[in-house]
Amino acid sequence: MREVIRNTFLECLALSTNEDKQFIPGMFFDKWFRSAGKSFLFLFKKNLNVTNLQMVELLSLLRCNTRFSYSHAGGTINGSTFQFMSSAEFRVGLSKVFEGFSKGSNSLDFITFLADYMFPLASSTIICDIYFGSCLIFLPPGIECDLARICAQSGYVHSCGPNLLFRNITKVNKEFLCDKIRAFLASRHRDTDAKPIRMVIYAHEDFTKYDRPKAADLRNGLDDVKVYLEKYYLGTQRLVEVLRLLEAQFDQHLHIMGPGPFQDRNEQALSKCDPTSSLWLLVDHGTSDVPRHRGDDQYLICYEQQYKNETPLHIFDENKPAWIDHTTIPHTLMGSMLNITAPWWPKNKPPVIGDPFAGTGTTWLEAAKCGVMAECSDLLPIADQLCRDNARFFCLSIKELKSLSKDLKEAEDVGLSAFVVPNEYQTRPSRPHMAKKWLLSIQAELGKQSPGEVLSKEVERKLREEDDILYRMLFYIGLRTGRRHVASFIRQSEDWEGAYKLESAELRAQINDLSDLYKSMNDSTRVSGEVQQFIGQYSYGVCLPIVDWLLEHRPAPVRGGIDVRSFPKESCDVIITDPPYGFNADMQPKDLAELFQATIGVVLDALKENGQLVIALPDWSHTGKELPFFVLKEMFTQQLILAVSDRNMEIIGINYSLPPPSSLLRPPYYWESARALRRAILHFRFRRLEDTKTGKQHIKNDAEAVFPSETK
Repeated sequence: MREVIRNTFLECLALSTNEDKQFIPGMFFDKWFRSAGKSFLFLFKKNLNVTNLQMVELLSLLRCNTRFSYSHAGGTINGSTFQFMSSAEFRVGLSKVFEGFSKGSNSLDFITFLADYMFPLASSTIICDIYFGSCLIFLPPGIECDLARICAQSGYVHSCGPNLLFRNITKVNKEFLCDKIRAFLASRHRDTDAKPIRMVIYAHEDFTKYDRPKAADLRNGLDDVKVYLEKYYLGTQRLVEVLRLLEAQFDQHLHIMGPGPFQDRNEQALSKCDPTSSLWLLVDHGTSDVPRHRGDDQYLICYEQQYKNETPLHIFDENKPAWIDHTTIPHTLMGSMLNITAPWWPKNKPPVIGDPFAGTGTTWLEAAKCGVMAECSDLLPIADQLCRDNARFFCLSIKELKSLSKDLKEAEDVGLSAFVVPNEYQTRPSRPHMAKKWLLSIQAELGKQSPGEVLSKEVERKLREEDDILYRMLFYIGLRTGRRHVASFIRQSEDWEGAYKLESAELRAQINDLSDLYKSMNDSTRVSGEVQQFIGQYSYGVCLPIVDWLLEHRPAPVRGGIDVRSFPKESCDVIITDPPYGFNADMQPKDLAELFQATIGVVLDALKENGQLVIALPDWSHTGKELPFFVLKEMFTQQLILAVSDRNMEIIGINYSLPPPSSLLRPPYYWESARALRRAILHFRFRRLEDTKTGKQHIKNDAEAVFPSETK
């Protein structure tokens, strides 16, 4: 097999010349990567305005889920061999190599020599072109990629599939688009009698007015890749006119969806289409010198959506049912933080993931999603119960979820007046009515708490005693109501009952989405490896079997009431954490400084050999609240380096190539919440030094790998 691929490389080189016998790098790229290889489009949930972690996560997942289909040099068959370059970087480099050797020669002997010289690198290079909200990947022949696993495991990949077209919109005309779709349909119908495929135009006119309930999820992400269908042109023709021509030309094999999502004017034609994939037409922008600002160039994209990320945890993100405070880290972010460590997990056994600030179990649930164990604790005594409640919630059946949603709605309709004049409920009060009454008694207890207290012992006792999940959910909704809307209560712009109904309605909508997702999974799930695949709205939905894992590993092992200083030593391969930094809670500066200093030593001592640390730290406040310098990445990094030195350890830098802009793909990474703060995400790898006889320690502190400069 390797010899076949090598001969393909030789053939691509030999055919990549013009009429004057000059080597054309672009021609070779098309033959090697586009014709002989494969190209895939990865669409992200959030673009570079929010974070750059999605790009780093994708490269890490590619390294873990991409393999040679043949024995490579030295017998290496895993992703550690792969290098990453951009298409422009590859073409320029190949051109310079060719010119440096040939000086105009293009003899067969020289081409053969060049093939032998370049093949090991070219066959191991994955092309990665980074755009503002998506990434285009080219694989050379001989490399196979598990798209379904990458999509299912990721935090920020929305969907992925083969790329048909990705080009500056000013250079696309009707003929170009038709040629790409014709080639795709010809390939699709070559070996099988395939059904017609749907083509969806992701247009503002058709989607935006329907998806506003999801506006927060779509902002700085999918909203920005929508097409203005009624305004765009391809060459001199309106896009709407081109689409009508496409539909007429490929009538038997292509069905262009009508206006509005999930709708179509021709239900009979739609019923004959392939339900497992669809073509999508959308746009994206290039990057700029400032990572968080998109470039001016706009690109038209057409890709086949084969897989869509349907991780149940992502429906809730920062709003898990068992909730204690609005410092919760999003599941998408935590999942990405976990995934960037995956290339260096132990090879012969599952890793142990640790978090000494586990809160309501976000880290534990993300580790469970990947099927690995976690060592998690939190100072909050009730943390164990919170995590169990979240695990219990995601294991509810469809029937139980629907019943819970119905009860929550009934509890919303039970107004406070019902408890002032309760005659209509005296004969037979409903379960939601009694649960709402219990909640109000808890609210009274919360009002007795001392300032800064999370949950008093009395509130904790009442919560633990009540095992009914409806009561528990009402408590968490009530807690969210009080803590998220406290400012509006102070200025009297909102009352408690109105705020409660908003929070309850949001949770109900998410529960209904989860119920619909579970129904789709029950109706058509098949398992490919460890990935669950099922028929979704436009393609296969994919996720990892987190519910099966939760059912098998009850109860949730988050230990509550554990100080960070008691975290077990040498217990974890990876520690991923989001420590408290006093942003949403009042902590004395001295206590916070001591906590951070202690945390550094604790996490280093808790790591096994070749361990990793990924930590989220505040980087900038958008609310005007001052951030102490000792919780920022500058001070933390300096203290960490000192602690590493004291323990006879070293920091290991990145050891594989990165596509430009490489500074975007090195730590610290950023994550932005426009309404609150910017987080800096730091990633360190460590190992212990073997030579301790001389007393000298050499810390590999590559300033660019550990703490590069940033463009604000």
